[in-house]
Amino acid sequence: MGKLHPKVSEFKKFVQRHPGIIKEVRSKQKTWQEFFEDWYMFGEDDSMWDKYKSTDVELPADSSKDSFKKNNSDFMSQIFSLLKNIDMNEVQKHLSNVSNAIANVQQIIEQFQGFKQPNNHPRLPGPGPRPPFFYHKD
Repeated sequence: MGKLHPKVSEFKKFVQRHPGIIKEVRSKQKTWQEFFEDWYMFGEDDSMWDKYKSTDVELPADSSKDSFKKNNSDFMSQIFSLLKNIDMNEVQKHLSNVSNAIANVQQIIEQFQGFKQPNNHPRLPGPGPRPPFFYHKD
C-alpha cells in the first residue's frame, strides 16, 4: 500500500489532538470529508476547533483501525439489512421485464436488417417480408 499524502497525514495528527471530531463523525453529524475540507480551508488555529479538543473521549492507541473496522461493520450491516428487505419475486419480475425488452429490441433490429437467410438457401424473389420502409425514386 502506498504512502498517504502529506496533507492527509497532517490531518490525521490533527484529529488525534481533537478527539471530539471522531465522536462527531461516529455519530454521523458530519463526515470526514467535511472536516478535512474545513481543516484545509480554515487551518488548525481557527477557533472552530476549540470545541473538539475535549479530552472526555477516550481513544485507543490504534483508533484509525478501530474506526475503519466500525465503519466497515456499519456498512456491512446496512448491506445485509437491504438484502433482507428485497422481495425476490419482485426482482424476478423486473428481470423478466428487462429480458422481454431486450428481446423486443432484437426483433426490431432484425426487422430493419431484413430476415437473415441461411447461406445454402438464397432468397427467392417474390412475396415475402419487405423492409419496414420502402423508398421509391421519383
